[in-house]
Amino acid sequence: MSVASKSISRLRPVLGTSVYLPRFLRKISMNFNQHLIFEYDAFRVAQFAQAGNACGSLEINDKQAHFFKGLDYFNYLLSATSFTQPDFINVQKFYLAKGIKRFKWITLEPNCSHQPFLTERFDLLEMNVSKSTEFHSDLDFSLLEPTHAPCYARLYLKGFKSISDPANPQVLTNFKKLLGHSNHKVWRVQLKGCSVGLCAMFSKKQEAFLSAGVVLKPFQKRGFHKEMIAFRLQQATKLGFSKLCSWAYADGISSLNLQQQGFKVCTTFYAHHFSSKA
Repeated sequence: MSVASKSISRLRPVLGTSVYLPRFLRKISMNFNQHLIFEYDAFRVAQFAQAGNACGSLEINDKQAHFFKGLDYFNYLLSATSFTQPDFINVQKFYLAKGIKRFKWITLEPNCSHQPFLTERFDLLEMNVSKSTEFHSDLDFSLLEPTHAPCYARLYLKGFKSISDPANPQVLTNFKKLLGHSNHKVWRVQLKGCSVGLCAMFSKKQEAFLSAGVVLKPFQKRGFHKEMIAFRLQQATKLGFSKLCSWAYADGISSLNLQQQGFKVCTTFYAHHFSSKA
């Protein structure tokens, strides 16, 4: 990403109290903004912008930010550490000028003095691998190409319970833009010809990010999510990646499944949600 994180061992004061970043998190603070899980979002926003959507990435007060009118997930400011009230007001003004009423601050800091209406907690997980893993499953994994955009859109939107219409031409164009890249692979997952869900992997250099992994409701609680993780572990090691990463809701089933496959929680990060006020 375009923003280089600075080495910061002490956070700015919040409400008159000095907050310190624990010693074991200082290295993470240096690399947080450039982590592969966030580079994946930058990649997707760039593809969507090329497809004609009102979205983009930029710096606000030296902090990486994304915007996408009509898709709240991408409306966030990324900063490992806190920022001042004037900076916060500038961020609010920026999103309001784009016609966006809600945005997030994604950070390592659990507390926020800017009165979020919701705070979510996530695990950032990593794993080092050195050899190929064995994988056996009754599931069938088929790599999707740009011509499979309708299938990708349908499974993704259904799995993540989106209200977007998978038949909408702009939606199909968006999903098509994400397929066919050598660093972004998406697999349709089936069991005896029935669609179970899909899983994806985004890569850069020697690192791979296990991104979207969704199991449709009729097939949940049958261990298929773990099998999707195991399949991507095998694919990653076959392709020569030495480091893997992912994220999930803290203490949620996805995080536990990743840990059971060998991932370790390296830190927790937070998404503070705000409503912009005119």
